[in-house]
Amino acid sequence: MATAMVGIVPSMAHAPGLTSAAGLLAMLEEEAPALKAAALRKLDGVVSDFWAEISEALPDIESLYEDEAFAERQLAALLASKVYFYLGELGDALSYALGAGDLFCVDEASEFVDTLLAKAIDEYCDLHRKRAEAPPESEAPPIDSRLSSLVDRMVESSLGRRAYQMVLGLALESRRLELVERVITLCDAAPGDHEHDASTAAMLAYCSVLFTT
Repeated sequence: MATAMVGIVPSMAHAPGLTSAAGLLAMLEEEAPALKAAALRKLDGVVSDFWAEISEALPDIESLYEDEAFAERQLAALLASKVYFYLGELGDALSYALGAGDLFCVDEASEFVDTLLAKAIDEYCDLHRKRAEAPPESEAPPIDSRLSSLVDRMVESSLGRRAYQMVLGLALESRRLELVERVITLCDAAPGDHEHDASTAAMLAYCSVLFTT
């Protein structure tokens, strides 16, 4: 089993009086889908406390995600993603986060979300760079539509908060010129609070610094 992530210390803050997830894990063995779904919801609420114990049931949780007839399969993916995050398996954590769809909330202020968003952006930009630099005769590497959707949700959230600088960096790294243009235009139309977000001129000056360093 992988080593737990350094600096992540489980606590009992979200599970007063609960000393084990065994009862909830047993519910995953029930036949009724409603009971399985209820178990997933409760486990999601205590995963930071019992991720090691829950990790023993990862095959069951993953099977629920893979069952396309199971209505709460995205919840199973979210739970699996969190367990893999605590195990330090960020590749698997991101894979299941993509499977969780909108249940993976890009606006959540947590180490889990921040870490996986950073990994998603790195992978997204790397794939776009490879596509841009690939010879015309070669086949461009595919980009998972779920990864694109996740990054787009994060971009729209950031633009909605007028946090343009991060979006511009992503746009430049991923060679998305239409997004660069959109960010620069928004700096005048809806100025942000950060120094470089306050005007188009300020953002262009920031771009100049990026290109010369």
